[in-house]
Amino acid sequence: FLVSFGGSFRKSIRDITTRDMELIFRNMQGDLMIRYRKEMEMEDGIRLSPQKNGYWFLPHITDRGWYLYRFDHDHRFAIVLYDPGTGKETPLVKTSLTDFCSFTATKDGGTIVFSHLTENTHHPAGPHMTADLYRFYVDDKKTEKLTDTAHLWQPVISPDGQHLFAVQRYGSYSRIVEIDMQTGGISLLFSKSRTTVYTPALSPSGDKLVFVMNRQGMQDLYILDLNTALSFTGENFPAD
Repeated sequence: FLVSFGGSFRKSIRDITTRDMELIFRNMQGDLMIRYRKEMEMEDGIRLSPQKNGYWFLPHITDRGWYLYRFDHDHRFAIVLYDPGTGKETPLVKTSLTDFCSFTATKDGGTIVFSHLTENTHHPAGPHMTADLYRFYVDDKKTEKLTDTAHLWQPVISPDGQHLFAVQRYGSYSRIVEIDMQTGGISLLFSKSRTTVYTPALSPSGDKLVFVMNRQGMQDLYILDLNTALSFTGENFPAD
């Protein structure tokens, strides 16, 4: 049946079920509490983010501590060094990321790579958005742009800082590429027709890349052996 979300919504529910909406909701809650009683008995974890409103995303554990992306009502978007014991935050890079998964750091904590979304208002076709990778040197507090209009996000850097991978837009879909950190050149690692890929992550040994692939609404995890893939990357692909 069709109902509006105005004043007739509650009346429609009562007319059909003969019960008030609040009673239905309370009964549902009670049923779920009984059904999932064992799960509810699990101990709560320890909250490590500050006891205030805000967002703290995806810490990268480095030798220097936790790097994470945060924003709240009192501070700008930033990648910060976070002490989970004291809650102290030290801002490193004040930037808004392309998405919450779009930064990575070397194991020693000396280098951070992130993706930032920018708008080109002078593009011939009108306002044009593009995402590029930037490298931040923690000790020097220096930021440099690695790519130009390359449509890259969700970077992941190898623990030793020698290899950098990312998701790249490819038409209406996306693919996995490697970026040369000296030249900004892009080499194809993985692409499959009519698929999107995202959230790549490296194995602890740094020789395998795992990522999610979506094809026609079906999502699966894939593992790419980099020892094999890097040996036949072949042609460099242009950014556009």
